[in-house]
Amino acid sequence: MKIIINGRAFQDAAIFTSTEEVRYYLQGVAVEPADEPGYIIAVACDGHRMVAIKAIGSVDPPDARPIINLSCLAAVKKAKNPWIVVEDG
Repeated sequence: MKIIINGRAFQDAAIFTSTEEVRYYLQGVAVEPADEPGYIIAVACDGHRMVAIKAIGSVDPPDARPIINLSCLAAVKKAKNPWIVVEDG
């Protein structure tokens, strides 16, 4: 699986994730392909608020619906490149 997402879109969606330990299942950003080719939708929810951000990116295979853990957020904040590429063998 390979996910490419705009780092800014990931950071913006991450604001809406839960910070509570008991809501560990809401501590990530779901990524799914949009209807338009070359775009993705980043979705996050903290149990009270929800956001869906359309951004340039891709998910391969196209039928995948991965969730990116917030541990990636620290790497995004340090990176000068505004893109996240996640590959899983």
